[in-house]
Amino acid sequence: MKEEFCVGGSRVSGDARGGAGDDADQILALLASRCDGGLRFLSGVYIGSVYLGVCPHGRVQFVFLARSFEAISAICCRCQLERFNTLYINKLERELSSSTAKIAALESAVRSIGDRAAAWDNIQNHMTVWTDQSRTMERKLDLLNRCHEKQDTWEVKLNAVDALNHKLTALDKKINAMTRLEFKVEQVSERVEEVNSKVNWVKKQMAAPEQPMITEFAGRGLLSSLAYHVTITPSITLLYSSSRPSVTLVYPQQVYGSRFRQLRPR
Repeated sequence: MKEEFCVGGSRVSGDARGGAGDDADQILALLASRCDGGLRFLSGVYIGSVYLGVCPHGRVQFVFLARSFEAISAICCRCQLERFNTLYINKLERELSSSTAKIAALESAVRSIGDRAAAWDNIQNHMTVWTDQSRTMERKLDLLNRCHEKQDTWEVKLNAVDALNHKLTALDKKINAMTRLEFKVEQVSERVEEVNSKVNWVKKQMAAPEQPMITEFAGRGLLSSLAYHVTITPSITLLYSSSRPSVTLVYPQQVYGSRFRQLRPR
């Protein structure tokens, strides 16, 4: 069954069963694109895979539908590829632009992180020094706390040291007194020896009976001086024995050769 239809002001016939109108439209569009719009069909008949059209000049144009469909498919594919390439390139450019911006932001972030890391290294050195100083301060505070806790014990020890110092001072005074006393004892010992020598001399004189009066007067003077020394000696002996009990003094209790008189302290 054949029918005619109009495309672009031209009447075109086609098969109503096979959708020939669409094929005719595509073929006419292809022919119009090839002839730059100068091809016009007055009428056309669709016969199998060949389209028979009549041009305005009276010529009959045969168009093979298979080849036309291949050309149309190639044109459609090329157009779709060009459109896809255009869209892809535009999208790719946008993605590249956004990626470039993101990379720049990432680089700036990495740079700032590097600067912060360098600053943190410097701060870490300071923190290490501060930590050591804080530990030293803690040790000193512990020592101060211990010293404060032991302050009472130290006060007791200091009081004991002060008492010992007073005792040493008193002992020094006693030693000085003992030194002076020893000097006095030495003087008394020298005088006692002198008296002994005089007594011996008196004994020798008394042994000679030539001048009894002179000898008696000399003996009395010697005995008086001896009695004076004997009177002083006990007090010195007591003082010296109180400081040094191991030392004893021996002094004569009786002078021989003077009529056996007992010497008594005053």
